[in-house]
Amino acid sequence: MKTISKQLIRTKRVAGVLASLRIERLVPSHLVVKGMHDCVSGQKSTSALLLEVLQRHVALRRN
Repeated sequence: MKTISKQLIRTKRVAGVLASLRIERLVPSHLVVKGMHDCVSGQKSTSALLLEVLQRHVALRRN
């Protein structure tokens, strides 16, 4: 039986995210694409990428 590597799992998850973006007719920024490549290679976690994207693209609401 063939074992599935962690990198293959990460690759499939990133491919799923990109497919979802294409379905919604959205284009990821260069920061997101680079971050996804980092996730596939194991250099960055998905939660770290999400936090980085939110800090860059979501404006803070101050009351």
